[in-house]
Amino acid sequence: MRVCVVGAGFAGLAAAAALADGGVEPLVLEARERVGGRVHSRRLQNGAVAELGAEFVERDQQAVVATVGRLGLEVVPTGMAYGDREPRGGIGVDRATLHAELDRLQRLLAGRRGSAGPGALADREAGLEPHRPPPGGRSVAAVLAGLPLHPGAREAIAARLQVSAALPVDELAAAVLDHAGSTFSTRESVRVGGGNQRIAERLAARLPGAVHLGVPVEAVAW
Repeated sequence: MRVCVVGAGFAGLAAAAALADGGVEPLVLEARERVGGRVHSRRLQNGAVAELGAEFVERDQQAVVATVGRLGLEVVPTGMAYGDREPRGGIGVDRATLHAELDRLQRLLAGRRGSAGPGALADREAGLEPHRPPPGGRSVAAVLAGLPLHPGAREAIAARLQVSAALPVDELAAAVLDHAGSTFSTRESVRVGGGNQRIAERLAARLPGAVHLGVPVEAVAW
């Protein structure tokens, strides 16, 4: 069996690698002249690596962290905490209150999951971040609106998740709330040593002859 995968970003390459591991022949078509999709690392003249796309690896992104290890790569510290920012604008909330409410949010979510049964709150079948709610599932906006949180903290949490996922909170699956803590984390941020794009490059190297660059897909027919 031969399966065509459109796009050589992380998702496409991971899918192609899984197909190959399962004995299926993948064919990956990528319009760009590089792999990585929205992840693009550029080495500067001084040897430093700049990320032109997705910049940080969050520590709770289990699939990414596991893939990094499986490919023989490592995550390295960045010397700063990406999530630790002073909230400004909107209704307003101070930093201490925001972090207290984030801890409260996680307790509320844990309590609701325990009392409502599997999937009733977080729609965990929706998958990992960021993801649209499944049919009949609840959104981040709907869940936040029903929780007794400080209004300014609720607004700041919604704004950060919306920016990170590039989707309005009423289109984000409630499961994304599980990542709110890491999104505001005060821990030192990490990225892949040598550039996040190395994940895509290592995945592509496992698919010799299967990845075709500069080949935009113009139509898909069943």
